[in-house]
Amino acid sequence: MVMGTGIALYLSVNRILFKNAGEHFQMVSQQVKDASLQVAEQAGRPVQYLPSPQKSKEEIARGIATEEQIADGLVCVLTCVEPCQTLVINRNRETKTQDIRWGQRKCLFIYHYHMHPELGLIHTRLQTWFPFTITVCLNGREWLARKMDACKLSYRKADNCFLWLGDTVRAQELAHEQLKTDWPELLESLARKAHPLYPKVFGEFRTQYYWTAYQTEWATDVMFKSAQDLNHLYPRLARHGITSFRSQAEIRCTANPGGCAPVPRSARASY
Repeated sequence: MVMGTGIALYLSVNRILFKNAGEHFQMVSQQVKDASLQVAEQAGRPVQYLPSPQKSKEEIARGIATEEQIADGLVCVLTCVEPCQTLVINRNRETKTQDIRWGQRKCLFIYHYHMHPELGLIHTRLQTWFPFTITVCLNGREWLARKMDACKLSYRKADNCFLWLGDTVRAQELAHEQLKTDWPELLESLARKAHPLYPKVFGEFRTQYYWTAYQTEWATDVMFKSAQDLNHLYPRLARHGITSFRSQAEIRCTANPGGCAPVPRSARASY
C-alpha cells in the first residue's frame, strides 16, 4: 500500500481494512456533503448548483444579499464540480493488488457565503472528498470598511477601492489592527460553520486543521491632492497596472488536517 503516513494511521486507528477503504471514503464523503448542505436547509437559505466553475460565485452571492437585504448570517450555498487532490485507489492487474495514492480528480466543492458583521462578505470552500480541504476567503477592504463604520469615520468607496478617507491616519491604524488577529481562532470558527462534522469525521484519529496562507495579497492605495498630479502620472500607472498582477486586498487561508494530506506545494500546506 503506497500512501502518506497520515492516511495509513487513519485507517489503522479506525480499524478499516484496506480492501474496504474505497467504500469507506465514499460513505464518509457523502456524510460530509449532507451535513454541509443541511446547514443551508436549517437556515432556510438557497442552495444552487453551478454547472461551470467559470461563473462568478461572488456576484451571485452579492446579488442575493442585496436583493434580500442580508446584513448578517448565511447568504447562500453554492456547489460546483472542480479539480481536487484526493485519494485514488489503483488496481494492479498483474500483481492483483491495490494501493492508495494521492492523485488529481474532480469532486463537488461546497461554497458557504456569509455576511459577517465585522468581515463583510466572506466564503468558505469545502472539498467533499478526503482530506476535506477547507479554504476561507475574506476581503481586507470590506473588513476595514466595517471597522470605519463602527468608529463613525467617513469615506467613499467604489467596488473594492477607497476613493476618499475622512481620517487617513485613523483608517491606517484600523487596517494595522488586522495584523493582530488570532487567525487560528477566527478561521476555525468559520470552518466549522461549513463543515459541521469536523473533527468527528475522522473518528478515533485525532487531528485538526493546520492553517497556512494560500493566497495573501497586499494592496496599496495612493492618494493624490489634485487631479492634475494624477493626470501627469496616470499613463505610466495604467501601463504598470496592465503589465503586472492585479492587486487585491484579499486573504485566502487553506487548511488540511495534519498528516492526512500531501504537500503539493509549500504555499498551500505544511505539516
